[in-house]
Amino acid sequence: MSKRGSVKIYFWPVKKRGSIIEKRIAWAGGILALESNEFHETRSDAKIFNSLEEFFIRLHELLNENEVSLIMASEKDERVQRLGKGYPLKAGPWRS
Repeated sequence: MSKRGSVKIYFWPVKKRGSIIEKRIAWAGGILALESNEFHETRSDAKIFNSLEEFFIRLHELLNENEVSLIMASEKDERVQRLGKGYPLKAGPWRS
């Protein structure tokens, strides 16, 4: 059983004429997928995002729905929540 949580990011491919897919180029939109993990009691879920700004909002929603927090250490070596459960995501022009 893995103790790591995994979020996969899939970007929409860019197609040339016909069905040939461009190499190393993708749209700034796609799907975030949280993998199920019994250790962390997370469930599989996915969110669609249409821009890089929306990417962080969807990531926050995905983490928050599964009660996951991303933290960093402050200069005083304290845990500081940066995204997910307990982190207040500010409203912006893309949020209501």
